[in-house]
Amino acid sequence: VTVVALAGSDDKIALVRKHGADYAINYKKTDYVEEINRLFGPKAAGLAAGGERGGGVDVSLNGVAGPTLTTDPKVIRKRGRFVIYGFAAGKGNLDITTFSYDGITVMPFSMIAWLGTPEYEAGKTFIREWLETEELIQPTVYPIERVAEIEHAMEQGLTSGKIVFKI
Repeated sequence: VTVVALAGSDDKIALVRKHGADYAINYKKTDYVEEINRLFGPKAAGLAAGGERGGGVDVSLNGVAGPTLTTDPKVIRKRGRFVIYGFAAGKGNLDITTFSYDGITVMPFSMIAWLGTPEYEAGKTFIREWLETEELIQPTVYPIERVAEIEHAMEQGLTSGKIVFKI
């Protein structure tokens, strides 16, 4: 697996590289569609044959949504996967007509659909075991009195990792 990570600051670029990203793109400095096209070649578009490895990416894991709902499909190869699991940048609009010839599988994901299933229980077991052995990034802890200030910093992309408020 080749991992391409997007981040909005040089510090976050260093962080994703430290944690194993093969490529890291600062989307505030570089158009990530152009950079992915440069790295992997442009994906085949429209009625053109293609979609084999070497043009675009196989999967986009998108926890941001917002405007990326229109840009991510530009780099997902034909017959690729578009997993949407969060809305940090807002809901945005997903117009599937712009990539309908690509055969991209769009997968909106919510844990709620799995509650009470054997798969959910297996996932909880996996996460518990993983947390017991994985080295995790420690959260940054702030006093509750700074909640407005830190929320503003989060909205500006000036924080990394988990934020915890101490009451």
